[in-house]
Amino acid sequence: MSEAAFDDLQGRSLDGELRIAITDHYRPHDIAWILKTFSEQYPRLKLAARHGFA
Repeated sequence: MSEAAFDDLQGRSLDGELRIAITDHYRPHDIAWILKTFSEQYPRLKLAARHGFA
């Protein structure tokens, strides 16, 4: 088990930066909700999203 997974099971929050790329082809209307939910679950994790075309 990875250290991050173990910390999550122990209730410890992740921190740092996560970079993701988002395409228009995958559920574009749900992206805002997904990003909001993610940031609420991991408030110490900085999320850097990039929008573009595949």
